[in-house]
Amino acid sequence: MKQYNAKLRALADANGWAFVDVNAILTDIAKNGFAIAGVGTVTTDYLGGLFGLDGVHPSATGHAIVASAVIDSINAKYGTSLAKPNLAAIAAADPQVCMAKSAQTATLADLVKYAPAARAAESVILNR
Repeated sequence: MKQYNAKLRALADANGWAFVDVNAILTDIAKNGFAIAGVGTVTTDYLGGLFGLDGVHPSATGHAIVASAVIDSINAKYGTSLAKPNLAAIAAADPQVCMAKSAQTATLADLVKYAPAARAAESVILNR
């Protein structure tokens, strides 16, 4: 992964592009979590808030954290002043973060409510 990111950074530098090392961001969050004012700390743990219920794809909050880093990089590289997403507002409305804060095990009903693909699984599991 480090070699891949080094190649991406070299290509960005050679072409004058902004670069964001998402792997470094996620590695840091895995070690330290990511504190969001007024909401709490999201983690890379399953139901930790950074990823959706599949444990692979970022939640709305995870996307906002990466977008924020991309905007920081663009602003630094090009001298722009793009506004960053409101992480606190996004996290406060994100069901994956809300589930993480409740520290409860996800039930089938939770999955059906927050993950549309789980609706099909519900019908198979419950023979509906």
